[in-house]
Parts: sequence; C-alpha cells; structure tokens
Amino acid sequence: MHILMATAEALGHCTSDLVVNRSTLHRLREEHRRKETQRIQESFIDKLSDTQAMVVHWDGKVLPDLIEKIKVELIAVLVSYNDESKFLGALKLISATGENIATAVFDTLSKWNILDRVEGMSFDTTSTNTGPMNGACAQLQRMLGRNLLTLPCRHHILEIYLRSVFDLHFKVTQAPEVSIFERFAKAWPNIDTSSFKSGLDCEDIKSHISDGICNDIKQFCHSQLQKTFVRADYEFLRLVLTFLGDKGGKFKTPGVTSHARWITKGIYSLKIFLFRDQFHLNKAELKGLSQICVFLVRLYIKAWYKCSNAITSPLHDLNFVKECINYEKVYPSISSELLRKMQQHMWYLSEENVAMAFFDFNVSVDVKKKMVKNLKSEEPTIKLQNNRKIKKLSDLGNSDLSGFVSKRTLTFFMMYKLSTNFLYLDPESWETNEEFQNGRTICHKLLVTNDTAERGLKFIKDFNTFLTNKEEEKQFLLKVVEEHKKKYKSYKKSELI
Repeated sequence: MHILMATAEALGHCTSDLVVNRSTLHRLREEHRRKETQRIQESFIDKLSDTQAMVVHWDGKVLPDLIEKIKVELIAVLVSYNDESKFLGALKLISATGENIATAVFDTLSKWNILDRVEGMSFDTTSTNTGPMNGACAQLQRMLGRNLLTLPCRHHILEIYLRSVFDLHFKVTQAPEVSIFERFAKAWPNIDTSSFKSGLDCEDIKSHISDGICNDIKQFCHSQLQKTFVRADYEFLRLVLTFLGDKGGKFKTPGVTSHARWITKGIYSLKIFLFRDQFHLNKAELKGLSQICVFLVRLYIKAWYKCSNAITSPLHDLNFVKECINYEKVYPSISSELLRKMQQHMWYLSEENVAMAFFDFNVSVDVKKKMVKNLKSEEPTIKLQNNRKIKKLSDLGNSDLSGFVSKRTLTFFMMYKLSTNFLYLDPESWETNEEFQNGRTICHKLLVTNDTAERGLKFIKDFNTFLTNKEEEKQFLLKVVEEHKKKYKSYKKSELI
C-alpha cells in the first residue's frame, strides 16, 4: 500500500481522494473480472459467422478443491473452430460419470449460447466417454437431440496401441507408475551418457530394420525436427535417430514415469535399450525392449507424427491396419495384439468420417471414383459396429476406402455446410475446383487430437488455487487470463507497452 500511495502521489494524484484499502481493491478486482468475462463472452459470439461449425473438446483431471482439503474431478470444456480454440469453463464434478460429464458440457455450451453451433466432439476414448448407452458422448447427443461428428483423440488411441505392445512384455499393473521406468530413473545419475550402444549394434534388431527402412525413418525424423513440438515430441524423434546410429543430440534426464504421460513408454524404452550395458536387465526384459523398439521405429514413429491431420486420418488408419497385418512376418504376437486392440478404434473409417478422404491428395483418383459411386449405396461394403468396431481386421488387407462409403457419408458435408457439387466432376479436376478447395480448408482445420483439452487442463492446474477460493470467481479469472494470454503472447516490454 505504501508503494501504491507513493506512486499515486508522484503522478500528481491527491491521495486523500483515493480508496486503496485491501478489501476495496479486492472487490474492485472481482467486479472487473465479472464485467470483463461478460464482455469476452459477448465479443466471442459477435465475431462468429452465421455458418461457423464447432467441435467441443473436454477432458478431466483430479485436482485440489478450492475450499475443502480434498481432491475433486475437474473437467475442462473448450471449443475449436476455424483454426482457433476457446476455453469455456472448468467444471467441478461430483463424480466422473458419463451423465455428469455430458451435463457439464451441455450446460457450458448453453451458457455460451452455442448449442446449435456444435457439430462435432473430441474426447479421450475412455469407457466413461464412449459407452454406447451411458457414455458422455451418447448422452450429450441425446441432450442435443442430434448426432455429432465423433472425433476421438488420435494421440490417445495410439497410446492405447503402444501400451498393448508394452503390456505384452511387461507385467500389467494398475499402479500409476511403471516399475522398470522407476528403476531406470533412479539409476540415471550413475549412467555415463557418453557411453551408449545404438539399436543397430544388436544383430536381432538389425535383421528387422533394413538399410532402406533405416534411411527412410532417419529422413522422416529429421524433417519432423524442423517443425514446432512440445519437448517430449522432440526427445522421441532424437532418441529414434540415436537408436538408428545417427546424431540425436544430448540425452535428457528421465522425466515422469506415469502411464498417463504421452509417449512415456516410447521414450523410456528407447533410452533404456541404448544404455542396456549400464542398466541391469534380465533376458526377458531385454528381449521385450528390443521388440518394442523395433515396433516404435518401423510402425509407431510415423503414425504418431502424422496422426494430427484430419484429412489424411482415414487413409492413415487403413494403411496402419495393413501394416500391422503384415507385421506378422516380424513379430506375430505384436501383430495379433495390435489388431485385437484396433478392432475397437476404427472411428475415422466410419461412414461419416471417411468423407474427409475425398479431400486427401494421397487417395488415388480411381479410389475416389469408387467412393463417389458408393455414395448411392444404402449400406457400406464394410460395416462398422457403433461407428468404430470391426470384427475381423484381417479382412481389410486388400480393401480401399470406398468400402466404408455410403449415403450416410453425405452427412459430413451437411454438418459442415460443404458443397457436394464437385463430387459430380472428374476427380482429376477437383484440385482446381473452388468448392473442393473451400471444403479442404475447413477439413484441414478440424482438430483430431484432444491436445486442446490437455492444454485446458494445464491451464486450470496452473490457476486452480490462485488469487481466489470462490468457485464463481475462479471461472471469471480463468476466462480473463485466457483472453490476456491470447492478446499478449509474451511478457516482453516491447509487447506490453
């Protein structure tokens, strides 16, 4: 207060006319945040176009309660649209049931007056979200009275695949931490990071990674390193390069050993194998890690870094299935386990989502012609159960995307108000067609990973107990801070002044 009074006096103000006691300032800040939140919400609605379709994202996390000394489930709700995202709120749940999640999402959308603008939903593929009757997705659609485009997080799906491969070789446990990773993290201070052996020094691994595959993956990793990623993504790429005998850079100290962190199993598996001569591993562990590393290099690395493109997702998923079928020639047990898991997660080959492949330059003209022809079919040749399940994936070895197309595929175009006129033209001419280009731009901006909600949770965690212990005030605070973060990208004087 003394500094505040001195500053006001130096600026020529009459300090006797100023109200500067703590409680008054606190009330003024609360009032400002309340008014600013109202302005933010009104401005957000005003800027939306009449045809602006949105995808709603949500994700939950257990965090300390503001008042009681307990932990509660908090859910972050956001929307994405036109290459942008907007934080809508952080809701406290009594319990994380499908009904409670759906109600929280619905109420949040209602408060922002955008219920009729949401055409898709992005979520993690937990049973709480995906249950056919009581899952949050099913209940939200019933509350809205219409179907939404289902865009489950492709990162989350790939993590399920990686864990299934990891669990083949290491004891399945419900503990939040992975024991072999904890052992390695504790041993790290005693490891000489200048002394490691690449994966290709192992004859068994070298027999499964040809020179052609090795050079292709190296080139892919180097090209990806030119892009902007979070730290873990860079580390994963560099470790793969080191594993293949290239220069991957310095090793980072092992981080979180939890099942929940993205790519943890990939990063730890590669790092442990590189230092296999300094870290004690029994024969079963060494064999398991070598097979996991081959899988990471041959199949997983490309799938992970290509998964965020909505347009290419149907073709990538079909090709990934075919690669896993052919992987039987490398490691039959891994191939079988992957196909078993993938049966439940063919979301992007559903009749609606396969529509994005019309805009994919990698899909051949012949296949696109067959896709257009099948738009007249009542049912697709390859029918998915609950829009995501296929009983026998091995049957897809010789299939193409046209087998997933039917009349219902046109639903996608209606949801996003896309013209279908270009579909009646020769596919060879689509790339120069304005309506095709417009549709491709809209599809390209669709988010098919739930990283938006992950960042929302990080945002909530950072400010969960900051400045206020009132639930309503926290909502105001989060919205105001998010607005300022978008307005001011950094804290440099040049940007703030």
